[in-house]
Amino acid sequence: GRTGQDRAGQGRTGQESGSVRCCMRYPKAQLVQCSRNLLTSRLGARYKTSTSTEVGTKTIKMIEDVVSSDHDVVVVGGGVAGCALVHGLVEQGKRVLLLERGSVKAHEDRRVKDLQRWWAAASSPSSFTTSTFTVAQQGLNGRMLPVWQGSGGGGTGNINAALWMRGRKEDYQSWPWRIEDIERSFEEVERRYQLETVEARGVGVALRDMLLFTGLTDATQSASRSKWSEQGLCTQVRFSKRGGERMTPWEAFVLPHSTSPLLSVMDRCSVERVILESGRAVALEMMVEEAAEGSAEKGRRKKLRLTNPRAQVVLCSGAIKTPQLLLLSGIGPSEELEPLGIATEVYLPAVGRNLQDHMLIAMANLSQRQMREEDFNEVGFHGTAEFSSKSTGAWCQIMLKDTQDVPDMAPIILTTSLTKQGLVYTLLRSFFQRVVSFACSFSGVRRAMQQSVGIGLALVDPFSRGSITLSSSNPSDPPRVDPRYLEDERDWQTFGDMFQLARASQSSPEASSWLSAELEPGPMYGYAKTQQKMRSWIKNNSIPYFHLAGSCRMGQNASSSVVDAQLKVHGVKNLRVADASVTPRVPCAPTQAVAAMIGYFASCIISEDK
Repeated sequence: GRTGQDRAGQGRTGQESGSVRCCMRYPKAQLVQCSRNLLTSRLGARYKTSTSTEVGTKTIKMIEDVVSSDHDVVVVGGGVAGCALVHGLVEQGKRVLLLERGSVKAHEDRRVKDLQRWWAAASSPSSFTTSTFTVAQQGLNGRMLPVWQGSGGGGTGNINAALWMRGRKEDYQSWPWRIEDIERSFEEVERRYQLETVEARGVGVALRDMLLFTGLTDATQSASRSKWSEQGLCTQVRFSKRGGERMTPWEAFVLPHSTSPLLSVMDRCSVERVILESGRAVALEMMVEEAAEGSAEKGRRKKLRLTNPRAQVVLCSGAIKTPQLLLLSGIGPSEELEPLGIATEVYLPAVGRNLQDHMLIAMANLSQRQMREEDFNEVGFHGTAEFSSKSTGAWCQIMLKDTQDVPDMAPIILTTSLTKQGLVYTLLRSFFQRVVSFACSFSGVRRAMQQSVGIGLALVDPFSRGSITLSSSNPSDPPRVDPRYLEDERDWQTFGDMFQLARASQSSPEASSWLSAELEPGPMYGYAKTQQKMRSWIKNNSIPYFHLAGSCRMGQNASSSVVDAQLKVHGVKNLRVADASVTPRVPCAPTQAVAAMIGYFASCIISEDK
């Protein structure tokens, strides 16, 4: 057995460690004409080009288009959950290979680090983000809403708003895990992040006072001590940031282990299928971003064969990609797979079902006051008001935000009614987004758009459930994302209760000194004075909160769930899922924290599994 020092890679110099490094600064090179992705084993060395590469205690062989590995765990996806999983496994002495479809340099981009411009980073085409659209949403007048996913080391943790919220303890009652173990996992990942707390300023304090007028209480001190969401107002919010810049999951969890001999990383490597033999995962088929000589293809297809009989494959690719991988591998409902020419390896009808997402819509007024620098804070977010819906019992969240990021959001928000099917809508949307983006690039326009006061109504406890299904058997084709937003009548009732409370806050003395003409819903929707007008406003202007989850839910029954309490895929040996897709019910909070918790929790499960 290895000593504790060996396991942690301590007591060695970088030259002695022999690790596959997560380095970001060395030049690109080929490894037997098939990968620039296997990173070097010695500190300061260049990429190796031999056909048999010693990596610490293991050997990775490149034999034509086959990669063989004897790692203990292969992690597919370097997003929030994958990074936390890698951290936990390496700390517990496991030999880990991390496969990531994007670049490990993603966290270095200045657009990623700038928290005030996160929306621009997420919505703009780049090497660290991918975007597509949902299918037409019947509950939203047929609109197709944007779907953004992070790519590269850190995943969506590179492009989100960096909010860190656990949600409520009640959100985890349906999970097959003890709340004490969940809390310990939260504490561990929070310790690694060294989260920073941001307090309300200026307009945030004014919004708090308006909402206190409705009878809500200030729960800031109680919620801050417990770290769980509670009923009332909280104007202290934690963020994954340090010194004014985003702290990405890659920096928090993976880079500290970059010299460990236990960790190997292959980036620019997109896993497309899990290959099964006799109900066991034995290999992965993947596309490496390196074309063969004379080939017109963008990448070369490789096969990673597992030589360690106890090796575990863990999918951490998120609520869209993970079910897509399972379906492409023949794991899912045969009635959907066989018409696409995919043989059913394991009949698992719940794959891709139970999809959930949060939704947002903003109420806005022009400001009576000239906004000053002290009215904003460094992240644009000042807190939340949380309470139960009187109509449905669902949890409600009202967001206290300033408007410094409105110019970045405007190209999407102002063209949201054009997100429908058809070439005409596509061309119009692209044209108007370019026009609005150009206009917002002028400093005077940006300042004018920031002279407003708004609050966000967040549907964080939805009843509607959607699905992820394949559009074809081609792994390059995006799957069909159908959240079925607002198709459950109870979600409309929950939105209505939030709207009424927000309206009541506008009758406060504080509102009379801040709010001027109403912009949203405004005169176009008759100030939403009737149910019909309010619904029309929401149908045409609501947007996703980008918290997709639940599409590979945990549970005991293989007919209604995808993984068991140990995160093992029903009916498949040595294959697990560890990301936000396993949530039976999405927590009433942004999903960054829960994804990290799941990743670390999974590392404990795997390490204890004999």
